[in-house]
Amino acid sequence: IVVLGTVGRTGLSAAFLGNTAEQVIDHLRCDLLVIKPDEYQTPVELDDEDD
Repeated sequence: IVVLGTVGRTGLSAAFLGNTAEQVIDHLRCDLLVIKPDEYQTPVELDDEDD
């Protein structure tokens, strides 16, 4: 397994630097775990109500 951290660059910096995780995925032949930074906020809203 490969564990890879990400900083989530966007825009111009991502275009010049490339997306490291995507580059690794293209050449990897084993499992990959990508870790987002603590500050990362998902764009998906989660439902906190109990069922």
